[in-house]
Amino acid sequence: MLKIDVQNKSKTDHKLFILNTYLDCMATLNSRTVAYDFYIEPIYRKGSLQSSLTEFFTRESIRYSELNHFPFSKLDFTYEPILDWKTELNKSLNEWLFGYDFPISNYYETVKKNIISKIIELLESISEYELKLYSLDNSSFDVCYLDYVVTYQDDYYYLHFSWND
Repeated sequence: MLKIDVQNKSKTDHKLFILNTYLDCMATLNSRTVAYDFYIEPIYRKGSLQSSLTEFFTRESIRYSELNHFPFSKLDFTYEPILDWKTELNKSLNEWLFGYDFPISNYYETVKKNIISKIIELLESISEYELKLYSLDNSSFDVCYLDYVVTYQDDYYYLHFSWND
């Protein structure tokens, strides 16, 4: 029988909600000429990370083909671990949150650093276990995107940044 720690799951869901609120706010601020989309969502465990990702991206491919009335096309994703994940994520967040469509002058550098630090802090707070970050390639149908897999022991999450015109 599978036991679920409801109180702990509720805390995790609440932390994901707060993190998604930050990400959605930044996506909205960036959406001027194109639509930005930033979010994190659970990847349901189907055995190994590889099996879980295969299941997740198969469902995403089916959903995309049904919504857009396109023939089914499978995403042939790959993933690689990122050893210095904080540095990599800090750089990526700076580019995606404060890039071309939402530039902030260097005068507000402290504000930018605080926002990025808060997002990383929220990401770390999701679980008591060590966070590991993997870069994903060939994992989206969006025009321009950056995807990661975030893992905490046996919990997997899809972290997505994209824009579409």
